[in-house]
This record gives sequence, C-alpha cells and structure tokens, in this order.
Amino acid sequence: MKIVISIIFALLVSSCSANKTVFPGQKVYKYVNKQGGGDVKDQVIEYTAIKKFKTVLNDRTTRFEIPEDIKDSITKTDVADIEPENVAAYKGMDKIYYTNEVRKFANNKYFEQKPFKFYYGKFSLTALTVPLKFRKGIGDELLNPPNVETGFNVNFAPAYRLNYSSFNPSKKFLGSNITNYSITFGGMFGIGGVDLKTKSNAPGLISDRKSAAFTYGGAFIFGLNSIGLGYAFGFDNVLGTGRKYWVYQNKIWHGIIVSVDLIK
Repeated sequence: MKIVISIIFALLVSSCSANKTVFPGQKVYKYVNKQGGGDVKDQVIEYTAIKKFKTVLNDRTTRFEIPEDIKDSITKTDVADIEPENVAAYKGMDKIYYTNEVRKFANNKYFEQKPFKFYYGKFSLTALTVPLKFRKGIGDELLNPPNVETGFNVNFAPAYRLNYSSFNPSKKFLGSNITNYSITFGGMFGIGGVDLKTKSNAPGLISDRKSAAFTYGGAFIFGLNSIGLGYAFGFDNVLGTGRKYWVYQNKIWHGIIVSVDLIK
C-alpha cells in the first residue's frame, strides 16, 4: 500500500509540472499598454511561432497563459488597437503571452481564429477494466480449451502518456474546448473475480466457487480525451486456498481494455 501511495503521489507531482511543446505556426498574443498617451490606443500584438518550443501553459479555461519569455521562438505577424472602454479586460496581462484571442478590436477587427496545438509527455494514473480476456488452452484441452472470458475487474495503470492536444475556445468537442489524442503504455495491477469449477479449471477443489484474484501485467492504450481503448496482457493470481487447484494460476492472458483517466 505504501508503494501504491508513493506512485500516485509521484504521478500527481509530475502531471502538474509537465512542460508542453508548442508546434511551429501557432499564434500567441501580448497586450501592450501605451500608458494612455494622447490619442494612442493600447494594443494587442499577434505573434507566430517560427519553431517549436517548450513552455509552461497555465490553463485559464478560455485561453492558456505563458509566463515565460519566448521572444526568440516567435515573430510579430499582426496588431490590433483596443477601444478605451475595453482596456480594463486586459489589466495585468502586459507581462504574459497568451493564446486564442477571440475579442473584437477597434474598427471591427478580429484576429484569425485557429486551434492552438501542442504536445507533451507525462506520467499518469489510469483506471481500466478488462471486459474480455483471451486464455489459451491448458493441459487437457477438452476440459480447458482456448476461451474468451468475461467478468468484472478493476485495474489501475501507472504509465507514461504521450499527448497531442488541440485547443479551440470557440468550438467544443464532447463538451470540451480541448481535444486530446494520446498513447499510453505502462504497467497494470488490480483486483477481480474468477470462477473456480471443479469439473474443468479447478480439479480437486471440493465445490465450485467464485474467488478474488490479484492481477498484474502491462497495458497499451489509445485515448481520446478521458476515454481509452487498448490492449493488455497479464497474469491472474487467485487469493485463498483455491489457488493451488486453479489451472490458470499465473498463466498469461491477453485482453481488450477500456480506460478512464483519474489524473489529468
């Protein structure tokens, strides 16, 4: 239990600190305060990334804010004047870059709207279930032929994930402004139940029973936002006295998995 808690804590820390890599061609913006000098209006300058760069992206729901100096990775591509009555909305933003500027500016100007795209890798914790397990035949294949097994099980995968993200505050996909595609691979552990049958997979057992089993193995998952579908392999270990009769004890299985993210 101490090991599991340590893994979860480490995953929480790493998920919060992961830098993102921004693709070339992405648009970022910066507010310029003209200090109310005469008829000169405050402005928002649009920049375009000329090369990929790593940075912190602070999520502000309708935009990401970049607190770092990225001037060596961007070039100025457009500018817009802010009407004086709208300046208050930009208070405190003159020291950061930010993404996805959707507001209207002087002379009815709008910046071109494009999704903001980036990628990153991080450690994650995923909850998953294995609705289908494929087991090969054991011993006398008349009694235990290759089979497909269904059943309830709960597993967790401490793993490494590669994410490709597209953020667009003006459009939503499955209720979210961000669309995340991911590949996850790593270990797996969990608990489930197996049927022990005296006439087939547990010869010598006094009576049929359902027993708890501990599972460990590995997983490979393709994800869309918080939902994933993938492949797993593993080994089941029946807990209790029935384990010495069960023919699949510590024998490899292959399965189809469905997953849900626990840590973003």
